[in-house]
Amino acid sequence: MLEEYYSREKIELRTGGEKAYYNPTKDFIRVPAFEDFKTEHDYYDVLFHETVHSTGHKSRLNRIETTTYGTDPYAKEELVAEIGSAYLCAMFGVFQETAKNQTAYIQNWTAKIKQDKYMLVSAFNKAEKAVELIEGNQGEEDDM
Repeated sequence: MLEEYYSREKIELRTGGEKAYYNPTKDFIRVPAFEDFKTEHDYYDVLFHETVHSTGHKSRLNRIETTTYGTDPYAKEELVAEIGSAYLCAMFGVFQETAKNQTAYIQNWTAKIKQDKYMLVSAFNKAEKAVELIEGNQGEEDDM
C-alpha cells in the first residue's frame, strides 16, 4: 500500500541520515536506515508519521502551512501525523508495540489541545482523510 501511494503521488522515499522528516518543498520523505532503529516497529511508526505529513502537500490535501516549531499550525500538523501514524500502525499490526510512544508524543501537545477544544476532533478527521488518501480510497463513500 505504501509503495503504491508513493508511486501514485510521485513521492521519493530517501533512506539514510540521522533525522526523519518530510520535505514539502521538494516533496520527499527521508527516514534513517532501517537498521538504525531499535525495533522494526519504531521504524514503521516513524515512516508512517512522515508519510501522513506527505498527504498534506498542496497537491494532495493542502494541509501543511509554512510555520515554525511550537506554533499552533505546527502542533496541529504534528497531531494529525501522529494520529494518522497510529491508524496505520493498527492497520499493519504494529499498534501494540508503538502505542506507548505515540501516547507520549501526543501528550506533548496537551496544552495546545486544551487551548483549542476542536483541535483533537479536527486532527482525527484530517488523519482519517490522510489514511484514506494513502490507501487510495480518497473520495469514496462507505457502504452502510
